[in-house]
Amino acid sequence: MAGLTFRNVDFEHKTIQVDHQLLRRFDCTLYCEKPKTEKGNRLIPMSSAVEQSLRNIMARRPKLTVEPLVDGYSGFLFIDKHQHPKIALHFQAQLRRMVRAYNRQNPDEPMRNITPHMLRHSFATHLLNNGADLVCVKDLLGHESLNTTSIYTHVSDDKIREIYEMAHPRAHKE
Repeated sequence: MAGLTFRNVDFEHKTIQVDHQLLRRFDCTLYCEKPKTEKGNRLIPMSSAVEQSLRNIMARRPKLTVEPLVDGYSGFLFIDKHQHPKIALHFQAQLRRMVRAYNRQNPDEPMRNITPHMLRHSFATHLLNNGADLVCVKDLLGHESLNTTSIYTHVSDDKIREIYEMAHPRAHKE
């Protein structure tokens, strides 16, 4: 999400193009760079819920006095209160605040902290547990290697049993 621009969102084809990431140097200056690997350059399908969320974000995005320009990229969707593009730390802090608010309302069932990276893991795991092919999950995440993707996925015990019973020839012959 950090670095996502208007031009990366294609509502007509319901896709989001990932071709760069927005980062911050130690001196707090922003810069954009290409994804780590060639597979990182990808199109991600957009669900109807994501489409509606992005349309809402775009409609509510503040009108800026000066549009930020970072290494040739502009039109960033997510802007902070200082009219700068949001970086990963902004999203991490927002998730922390959401968890704190939830925990205040639900002290008997507190939620553990959530990071943006954990959301990536959850995304991969949900795909796999709902029947997605590991190669497709790899491509959606922008990984070069299945080994990297396997770190992100966590198959549930129920899914293991389901696959075993479906695929093993002796699963039902006891």
